[in-house]
Amino acid sequence: MINFSKIKLIIWDLDDTFWKGTLSEGTLSEGDIIPIKEHIELIKKLSTRGIINSICSKNDFSQTICKLQELAVAEYFVFPSVNWDAKGNRISRLIKDMGLRPINCLFIDDNVVNLNEAKFYSQELQIAEPDIISELIDFVERTKETDHNLERLMQYRVLETKHQAKSEASDNMSFLYASNAESTASLRVCTGRTSLITSKPFSIHLTAKGACSVAKFARTTASISCSRNLSKSS
Repeated sequence: MINFSKIKLIIWDLDDTFWKGTLSEGTLSEGDIIPIKEHIELIKKLSTRGIINSICSKNDFSQTICKLQELAVAEYFVFPSVNWDAKGNRISRLIKDMGLRPINCLFIDDNVVNLNEAKFYSQELQIAEPDIISELIDFVERTKETDHNLERLMQYRVLETKHQAKSEASDNMSFLYASNAESTASLRVCTGRTSLITSKPFSIHLTAKGACSVAKFARTTASISCSRNLSKSS
């Protein structure tokens, strides 16, 4: 028995679960899959209850997103995992990337093998076949809206964007560029005089590009200081 009040994330299989039919066997023409109106409405209502929706499907990514956009439901899903790899590892990684615990996540799939594999990699994960959806609909109808403005969905959308930027970046500084992050740095500039060294601290607000310049300046200053100390000791 699944306690839906504890669920924070629902991970959907698509083919013969969210919709009827198999998308990869279609051609994106009318009739390739049969949308289930109740499921589309359920996704939207879940979002207004603060429950997030994601996808783990074996399909072509671009084709899948195109179909979800056609159904006007793509924006209600975050962190979609759509490729041909086994689902167990993908679901485990998806939950980790979203900063959630498996016990608060529900995976719905019509294939028992996929369900058991996901459970193997995430032992506390809640799993169910599509017949659970009718119970989920009943639960939503009995539950009041707590997030009419979809603020929680937007928070995970921001997290998804940052995660994608970090995944595509070659290093941490590239990540700062990609996500347009800002940071605060403090510098201590020393002015040398004959018998006195005066330290003048100041703070500056930096973007990633500024951080690069500051880092370069700091390395140069350290190098000069080291050279001076070596000269004195010799």
